[in-house]
Amino acid sequence: MTTSSTGEAATTPIFEEVDSLSALQSELEQASQAGQPVFAHFTAEWCISCKLMERDVYPDPQVAAALNDFQLIAVDVTETNAQSRELLNHFNLFGPPSLLLFSQGKEVREARIQGEVTAQDLVQHLDSFKRWQQG
Repeated sequence: MTTSSTGEAATTPIFEEVDSLSALQSELEQASQAGQPVFAHFTAEWCISCKLMERDVYPDPQVAAALNDFQLIAVDVTETNAQSRELLNHFNLFGPPSLLLFSQGKEVREARIQGEVTAQDLVQHLDSFKRWQQG
């Protein structure tokens, strides 16, 4: 476990990993039945921005706290194959990193982030999403 400059323990949130559209849809359905919003991170082993976010952004204590209410899914599109193309095409994505937020099993398209994001920006974005959901 690492500690931040403020001395707070940093814990990396646990993401459920999927690599197919059917597996993602299954996870979305389970979260919807549980009344839980979903944060889906499209990632790949070769994606440098993804690795930086996984190392520096997600373990940030404020980000980890903001993600606490979400079902977390890492959508692996490392392999260039029919499954990864189906995932990217289904959501009309160019590639990773792409961050999608779902409420009641449906993507909130306006809440989508494509590209690298800082911890501070992600916390603000997630807080706005939570306010929108409650409103």
